[in-house]
Amino acid sequence: MTKGKGPEIIVRGNPKPPKFIWEGKPKLTKKEESIWWGKEQEKWVEGHDGLKGLHYFYLTQVKIKQPRGQLINPWWRDVDEWVIDEYYEATRLGQDICIYKRRGIGLSALFGAGVSLWKAMTSPGSTSLLTSNNRSKTEKLFNEKVAVAYDKLDEWIKPEKKSQRLTGYMTIDIKDHEGMTTGNNSNILARQTSDSRKDASNFESERAAHAFIDELFLHDYASEVRQSIQACLMDDFEKIAPVVFGGSAGIVSEEGIKEAELMWKEAESLGVRTVFIPGTMGISKAPEYDDKGNQTGRFYDFCPNGWSDQEGAKEWIEKRRAYLDRSDDKRDYIGFVKSYPMDINDIFEMNNVGIIPEDILPKINAQKKVIVENPRPVNTYDLVDHGDRIVAVANSKGNYTILEHPVQGEEYRAGTDPIPMVDTDSMDTKKALSTGKRSVHSTIIKRPSTQEYVAYYQRRTNDPITIYQETMMLQRYYNDCKNMIERNEGRVLMDQYRQNGAWSYIAAQPIITGAKSFDRKAAKGFHKDKWNRDTIYNFFFEYLRNHSDKIWFLDIINQLPDFHVSNTDLLDALVACELYDRDEYKKSDRRVSVKYKEVSYTTTDESGRRVTKWKKIPIFEGGDVIAPPTGVGIWNTRTQKEEL
Repeated sequence: MTKGKGPEIIVRGNPKPPKFIWEGKPKLTKKEESIWWGKEQEKWVEGHDGLKGLHYFYLTQVKIKQPRGQLINPWWRDVDEWVIDEYYEATRLGQDICIYKRRGIGLSALFGAGVSLWKAMTSPGSTSLLTSNNRSKTEKLFNEKVAVAYDKLDEWIKPEKKSQRLTGYMTIDIKDHEGMTTGNNSNILARQTSDSRKDASNFESERAAHAFIDELFLHDYASEVRQSIQACLMDDFEKIAPVVFGGSAGIVSEEGIKEAELMWKEAESLGVRTVFIPGTMGISKAPEYDDKGNQTGRFYDFCPNGWSDQEGAKEWIEKRRAYLDRSDDKRDYIGFVKSYPMDINDIFEMNNVGIIPEDILPKINAQKKVIVENPRPVNTYDLVDHGDRIVAVANSKGNYTILEHPVQGEEYRAGTDPIPMVDTDSMDTKKALSTGKRSVHSTIIKRPSTQEYVAYYQRRTNDPITIYQETMMLQRYYNDCKNMIERNEGRVLMDQYRQNGAWSYIAAQPIITGAKSFDRKAAKGFHKDKWNRDTIYNFFFEYLRNHSDKIWFLDIINQLPDFHVSNTDLLDALVACELYDRDEYKKSDRRVSVKYKEVSYTTTDESGRRVTKWKKIPIFEGGDVIAPPTGVGIWNTRTQKEEL
């Protein structure tokens, strides 16, 4: 335990001395300095004191900026040595290297500044390529890592800057050990690759000796930028050097996490060396908490002298996880797991999270309290097809949960989150829902006039015919409503609609999400992708902001804090329905006024005489007048025009 002007630091046991300490450049005469720098340059290539050449250069020549702005040399850490050893091995084997890590481990300083300058000075004439997941982070990588490290190089060996016309572009003339320029210019290029899909290939024509993609898992075009940059480090079929991919265990893009999982699972076939840095390594400052979860003001050092105390860090992480997991609101728990992953699955599982915005949570909690204190009757039913009508029969184990039965003349809308129904096993619906680990087919019904969700159907089975028939009964029961189906996993189900002549019961492809996500070949349903996901979720969030008080299903309320933390199939069905609802409002704004025509009809006046009167009726497509749905809880058997 150490004391001083700063906070009290707790160190377990008796840590080993550091493996290497840089004492700085000694005082030298001009002649001695020339000899000394000559030997140093040899160490940058051959290594020294058990360190690889890159590691020795990084610890002795590179300055890094601390969070409070001070500039220091990096200190030796076992985690850096391990990563550098893996980098050398990837180089030897002609592989790229993908590093999965917690935030704050320091890869941007090592592979952004350290390797770029090391390559420039040990391989004069070389080029290094740098990028990140967005424009501002790419500029920050260059300005706060590369430019800072370059500016603080010793003047004797500091390359002469030949050009830095734009942010992210540096050409430097390398000096020899006597401090004389050699005429061999090296380049360090940092370019954004994220503003558009086309920008992902911004390095396409370059040939390089080093490339670093920081925050790959946050990149919207992770696959494209990876493949484009990989080609830059090839000489015909020979690999010049590894591309380094760095990915933090934090918030990710949908494309980024898919690429991360692909590279981990298919590492051998992709020629990628994968390295997972657990949250137990390199933690030099971790707050101490009391039993109530409050910080005591003291801190643990789980990396004394650069050696990781992984056992101590693991105990601290597990204790903190257990405390945060007590809360019903899992956001802090999820954030902590992502910050300190102990297993690769912590990254893949926790990084598929989409959290409900904070301003909505109080509304949800308030409505949950109302439901608990003043519940509305919600019951489960079976639906039975009597040919001309659908009848609801109460059943405590039924698959249909109903708050309000259909109202005559009322319009309803449905949304569906289907399961693939390929190689899925049958299991009890309620059990599947409660575990949150298995998907269940979910269809939900909305009454737009009241903004209330009035019913839902859930079932898990590998039989698409059963799912189709039971979903259709729900649609028929609610006055022939149409259903917005997510196409991502819904192809099998949608084929059933087509084969059974019920294509018109699927809602048309929405126009509200914009042209980029509109598939001209798909007439029905919607496909959720990176172009429209945020827009679709925002419709969902806006519904919660404005109408949380209209939600009366406790199952919906209880799933909301876990949205995308675990399977929330009912919420995904609700998201589809909200997309349908908002798209219908959008379309209604574009509709022209309804045309009418006068028609005659015969009736009886007060004296009993037969008289002819005239009335205006709306004219619909083809001149047909379509009557509104009739009958409470009965399917209207009028013929519908197929939209094939």
